[in-house]
Amino acid sequence: MFNFYILDDDHTQQILLENILRKVAKALHLAHINIEAFSKVVDLKNNILLPSPKNVYILDLELHGDKHAGLKVGKYIRQNDPYASIIFLTVHEDFLSVTYSYRIEALDFIAKSNNNKLYDTLKLDIEQIIRKQSKWTFSNENILSLKVSTGVVRIPLADIAYFTTSSKGAHSSFLYTKDNRQYKLNLKLSDIEKNYPKFFLKPHRSYLVNPHAIESINYKEHYLVLLGHTHTKINIARGQYRSFLKELAKYDVGY
Repeated sequence: MFNFYILDDDHTQQILLENILRKVAKALHLAHINIEAFSKVVDLKNNILLPSPKNVYILDLELHGDKHAGLKVGKYIRQNDPYASIIFLTVHEDFLSVTYSYRIEALDFIAKSNNNKLYDTLKLDIEQIIRKQSKWTFSNENILSLKVSTGVVRIPLADIAYFTTSSKGAHSSFLYTKDNRQYKLNLKLSDIEKNYPKFFLKPHRSYLVNPHAIESINYKEHYLVLLGHTHTKINIARGQYRSFLKELAKYDVGY
């Protein structure tokens, strides 16, 4: 699914862009798209997407009188998402050189004064994004991007031992690495399980484990121990023991 995030302090322009994006998506046969529009920088930052080549940010350069606001947001996005495409809308077409000092690598600059060409220009830009995305070899497919309170943390799959639910709420969880680092995530276990269905196993409703991090399994008492966490016994839920071992066997980890 492609995600389109619009940042523009003009509500009329937001509606125009949303309508154009839906028309472009229909013309390009994009069945599933997500469009969000924001008027304030802080609102976009609070909802920034996890890194993906399917993220497209369309930013007005000037917001609430600040001619460089869009560039500042673009820099923030680029720091947190190296794969996203960024398109600027501007009435200051001479700002192109300024972006280089911000190291944003913008896909395009579209003159805001020419709404008649918005459809054609955005369609060409999105076609380019689709071509780039279709050729994408995700060299970092074994690096997970996970939401934390301060933004996004990127963790190699090989470093992860397990996830567990947070006692303070079902809408958060904790990640533990093999070397005992701990991260509080703004994600439910079900979100992680849904986003990374082939990476983890669920021995118990409160845990997701990396099958390659399992150090031992106690067949008699039905619990497992993970690398780097020898004092933590993770129970395998009653009634799930056989199915868990069956799923574990698919990973060829030797148990």
